[in-house]
Amino acid sequence: MENASLLTVIRQMLPGRQRIALVGAGGKTTTGYSLARELAEDGERVIFTTSTHIFYPAGREFAVGVGEPESPPVLAAVLAGEKGDTHQRRVLPVLARAAAGRKLSGFSAPEMLRVAALWPEHWLIIEADGSKGRPLKAPGDHEPAVGPLAEAVLYVAGLRGVGRHLSEESVHRPERFSQLTGLPLGGTIRPCHVAALIRHPAGGLKHVPPGAAHAVILTGTAGPEDFLMAGALARCLLVAGEDMVVLTDLVAERVAVKRVFGGNAV
Repeated sequence: MENASLLTVIRQMLPGRQRIALVGAGGKTTTGYSLARELAEDGERVIFTTSTHIFYPAGREFAVGVGEPESPPVLAAVLAGEKGDTHQRRVLPVLARAAAGRKLSGFSAPEMLRVAALWPEHWLIIEADGSKGRPLKAPGDHEPAVGPLAEAVLYVAGLRGVGRHLSEESVHRPERFSQLTGLPLGGTIRPCHVAALIRHPAGGLKHVPPGAAHAVILTGTAGPEDFLMAGALARCLLVAGEDMVVLTDLVAERVAVKRVFGGNAV
């Protein structure tokens, strides 16, 4: 499945799962928007939303609806996504609550269930975690905010965090990362440490709903060294019990799949 689109991989490897939560760090928003755009361009009904905080999206490709799930601005954004703009281009509905500054606040779990009930035929792409721009993170006590409706959880991890020292600059919540992986603060982050974090019940598997699929998206596989590191991490994850690992890179502001490990695709 080398050079396949992310949507193709999701459809083939996670069939029938249209409510997808993204957690982790290192490219959740980019991955979520890229997948949602592919869905919209393919003629699917899709909504991008959040259960945490995201930056207010800019650009004519977005129809932002802020308020209660049943409020007029939210309904108008969903309708715009189905009809397109004045130039008949597909636009992406982004639904959330208002927050200070340039940010939007996420829906609570009951509100997210209302969103799903209002638009049962739509794909829901849900950003369910925050990482303060770090390539890696370990979840706090209240994180991630996945919620019970997620049918698939995609754990995103940035390869640029591997090989760096465990610190605030490389990992959101480094002390928690240290507790879950056994790596001392200041130690060098290896693929085995990231795999241990992702497969830990209090790490990458935390709050995954019963019956939901789980897969890992590794971002930033640009050069030969990145591919070697990604391959090592993917093998560690598969040995530890992960079903599918997707290696990606960013091409023309879209997430491009470089290789898929597991899921009968090795």
